[in-house]
Amino acid sequence: MTPNLIEGNKFKIILRDITEENIENIQKEIEIVNSIGYINYFDDQRFGSFEQKQGFLAEEVLKRHFGEVLKIYLVSSCDSDKKDFFLKHWNDWKTCRKKAATKFEKKTFDFLIKNPVYFLSMIKQIPKEGLTNHFSAYNGYIWNEVLRRILRVKALSGLKSYPGAIGDYIFYSQLKNEDFSWFKDLFIPTLPYKFKNEEVLVDKIYNEVMESRGIKYSMFNKVKTRQVFFKSVLRKAFVKPEGLNFSIQDDDIYNSRKKLILSFILPRGSYGTILIKRIFSSSK
Repeated sequence: MTPNLIEGNKFKIILRDITEENIENIQKEIEIVNSIGYINYFDDQRFGSFEQKQGFLAEEVLKRHFGEVLKIYLVSSCDSDKKDFFLKHWNDWKTCRKKAATKFEKKTFDFLIKNPVYFLSMIKQIPKEGLTNHFSAYNGYIWNEVLRRILRVKALSGLKSYPGAIGDYIFYSQLKNEDFSWFKDLFIPTLPYKFKNEEVLVDKIYNEVMESRGIKYSMFNKVKTRQVFFKSVLRKAFVKPEGLNFSIQDDDIYNSRKKLILSFILPRGSYGTILIKRIFSSSK
């Protein structure tokens, strides 16, 4: 038995503390989702390893900024005090060593004291699972950004958004028949797939996103970190839940409020939390 055998996931979600004024709009949005689906973004939980000030570890790997790679990895799992200490004293390896607590931290700073700029040697000793989330976060971000730009470029009317950890999630709320057919059949690759597709718009935007990050396809062939690597897969840009049903009841926890009970099935790899964001998104 492997995860590849999973065809979908069944959800039952209860959302509480809903005001009477919001009920009509919630019902309307659920009807729209039932009719024309929504964008199949990667959700915030994909980006747990990302910090705005430090940037993407995987992007620094591609750019061969190995000092930044090691720094991001070390501080990403630290508490705030130790993180601030490492960032403040970075490159002063003897001082950083005084704050080191984990086996890897001690080993890293001991090595750097003797070999101040040989970051790659320690990066190669990071466990595979220690890098996987960072690579997944970057892959998810690029994929989401391509879709965000597609929605803006196509100038669809009635766009809505919901704030996210790395950029707003932008959704359509109405589609012409030709746009619905286009999105319904659209697949977008994750990195490092080089687009060769009849969808010229997607090809153009994908390259624009990579250029905006300073990334070229040739960089993927020069990655020196072999514990983990980018594996390109095609991901469906559109998702329409099966059996989307809901009921609205009195909230048994919050007085004078309502609760929304949702049940639905999504394909493997789609996020139930993105459906919630779609229902509660607001007009741009």
